Amino acid sequence: MHDWRTEADLLVERRGVEAAYKTLLMDTEAGNPTAALCLAQWRLTGHLIRRDLAEARRFYGLAAKSLEEARQPYIALLANGAGGCDRAWRQALNELQNEKIDEASVQIALLNRMNIDGAGNPTDTFAPEIPQSVPHISVFRSFLTAAESKYLRSVARPRLQRATVVHPTTGRLIHDPIRKSSSTAFSFVEETPVIHAINRRIGAATGTQYEQGEPLQVLSYGEGDEYKLHSDAMANVANQRLSTFLIYLNEDYSGGATDFPNLDFQFKGGIGDAIWFENADKLGRPLSATNHLGGKVTSGEKVIASKWIRAKQLDISGPPGRPF
Repeated sequence: MHDWRTEADLLVERRGVEAAYKTLLMDTEAGNPTAALCLAQWRLTGHLIRRDLAEARRFYGLAAKSLEEARQPYIALLANGAGGCDRAWRQALNELQNEKIDEASVQIALLNRMNIDGAGNPTDTFAPEIPQSVPHISVFRSFLTAAESKYLRSVARPRLQRATVVHPTTGRLIHDPIRKSSSTAFSFVEETPVIHAINRRIGAATGTQYEQGEPLQVLSYGEGDEYKLHSDAMANVANQRLSTFLIYLNEDYSGGATDFPNLDFQFKGGIGDAIWFENADKLGRPLSATNHLGGKVTSGEKVIASKWIRAKQLDISGPPGRPF
């Protein structure tokens, strides 16, 4: 079988994007799964041609019949309906049940224990504690089960990378001077059905839509790590991060409390506990009252999940100006 990802690069170089696309399309229609995977990735990224997530999902589906690496993004796009596609939750679960890896059986067991309807939407009701009303802070006890928390820790572990920023003078990546931690994020094409169901639970608990949420992040703070005082709001943006939702995934560590010094309020959750707080007012103006820090971990490892929620639906239309 041809390695169409390499061959496609050569075709683009020699004959242009359109000729390469037509060649890949012909071979996809002839049943070449690697050509289908290449087209799926092109339609997903929007680097060479227009992002089209419906087409990406179709091509991933063709590739997934033979190629394991196409199955996770295909299942993700079925489950979440990103890009305006119809959500196909039942089909996503059927595909998951056909997976031959241990992680699939773990997911199925977790999903079977969740309070969700036939479309994967939560049926839970939420009664949070309200330790602070203005600005608003809510605490959700046992928002995740211990098994769900363990799952997030396990799928994040091999993906964790140390926090870095670009040096303003050299342009090189350096360790973030504000946040000492390791983290990973699960984009809409990487989120498993379990992660998608958790994201929808966050939406239900906060009265927001799934599409307003940035990708779920998992962060690990080792001994001596911390997140210094900061705001999660952004300056001069049209679609503000109105709020933050944090979930505590373990409790076998010392230190590491989330501290709001301007409110004289600290919180350190048990396994599965969550805290939700406002970052900006309804006009998008940052609220200094909820500037916060993640205290230094003095022993063990602190692991949390974090989700920023925007004022409006995120734009995932892809880069503009692509030829077709």
